[in-house]
Amino acid sequence: MFCLDGGPAGSFCFYCSSDRHSGHLVIQIRRSSYHDVVRVAEIQEVLDIRCVQTYVINSPRVLFLNKRP
Repeated sequence: MFCLDGGPAGSFCFYCSSDRHSGHLVIQIRRSSYHDVVRVAEIQEVLDIRCVQTYVINSPRVLFLNKRP
């Protein structure tokens, strides 16, 4: 989990989300095939990703955070 609204810590675990980050804009960073990804549905609310290539993995559309080999 990663809080985009700032504060004391940007990243946190799932169980801490209700404590200090309620009402904040939070995205979940996931692992897929040893790569970090974010679901397009979560990140497109914050960033303009129209020119970024996305992929479908296990039905949801995702965005890789790092360059693919």
